[in-house]
Amino acid sequence: MSDRDPGRWLDRLVGACFGLLLGAMALYGAVQVISSVWLPLTIAVASVGGVGLAIWLVALRSRWRSW
Repeated sequence: MSDRDPGRWLDRLVGACFGLLLGAMALYGAVQVISSVWLPLTIAVASVGGVGLAIWLVALRSRWRSW
């Protein structure tokens, strides 16, 4: 078989189309997962950050009072 064989080009084209289809499906699935999880995840990160900031401020305040 040579590189000019139409069957080879057709196989490569079909393979590329299936690759693009699977990539689009994976991207769609990833976007759906992120869109369903982003709000609780954002709330959790903000809560943990707020608690961490409050603990840090209390520790900083107690350190300044001891001086």
